[in-house]
Amino acid sequence: ELLGLDFTVIPAENEIEIDKTIAPDEAVKLVALSKAQDVFSKNPKNTVIGSDTAVYCDNEFLGKPENKDDARRMLKMLSGKKHSVLTGVAVINEEKTVAFCEKATVYFQKLTDEEIELALRPFRIAKKCGCKFYLGSDAHRPHEFKGAKENFERLIDLLDLKEEEKFRIQE
Repeated sequence: ELLGLDFTVIPAENEIEIDKTIAPDEAVKLVALSKAQDVFSKNPKNTVIGSDTAVYCDNEFLGKPENKDDARRMLKMLSGKKHSVLTGVAVINEEKTVAFCEKATVYFQKLTDEEIELALRPFRIAKKCGCKFYLGSDAHRPHEFKGAKENFERLIDLLDLKEEEKFRIQE
């Protein structure tokens, strides 16, 4: 919208799970590609962008918590550690199909048990709203991100916008 581009958000209707047997970057890229292909098959005259994001820590994908105990386990796993946020992106139009994965590294501060319990209070509301990965409002206190700016700029470059339509994240 900020660019003045006309777009419509169309959720993919296909259900695809991350294949945990392949490399994490390939897995999220394949999910993004599958979503984009599903939407493009119904909208072949448009450019479609599909994406999927996954958190990866200690050689484990962290998906949507099954319940409050699972969310607590995930927060404890992330506490005081760095983890990867992998975003697979696929862009499809009549001329080309491009898929890639970008990685951001997030460093969590150490959380006390009390902070984890406080973060879990809104879990039930988020679960009812269908949030994919909710771990509480500001609960994780990330104190460093690496790669987010470059990831966003790569997507903007990939869209082949005219120079006057482009924008950059300010430092």
